[in-house]
Amino acid sequence: VSDAGRTIVLQKALQSTVINSTSMGLVCYICGAFVASVLSLQSHGFQDGMVRAWSPAKILHCLPASFLFALATALSNMAFAQGINSALYVVIGKFYTPVAAIAARWVMGKFYMWLEWFALLILTLASVVFGYLQKFQTDASGVASGAPLP
Repeated sequence: VSDAGRTIVLQKALQSTVINSTSMGLVCYICGAFVASVLSLQSHGFQDGMVRAWSPAKILHCLPASFLFALATALSNMAFAQGINSALYVVIGKFYTPVAAIAARWVMGKFYMWLEWFALLILTLASVVFGYLQKFQTDASGVASGAPLP
């Protein structure tokens, strides 16, 4: 629910106002780091919570993944600024799942059951169909204009 709310707020904020999309992403991550720091301090104290969370070695260890998250955020904010709707954004975001599964298979040697591959195939095809259907607008009678007829 919170991710859906964040997506809708980002879409409305970046499409309706003149705001730098990079600053919006930066503020979201600063607020997240602040909340995570407060929760670490509250649950584990200063030494076990804050000092371990802000350890430079741990930060460097997580830097490659955080770079990819920052890149994804910048690209999504640019898409919202260009006028993509939040439903299509979520559908396009689902394409990382099969890519991650294939990469896990090739890079890490992880094995998946046939049922897991089948579920990934269904998710990918559903995303493709939804994206395809978003391209066409319907008139009052429900007929899609621009759709190829059989």
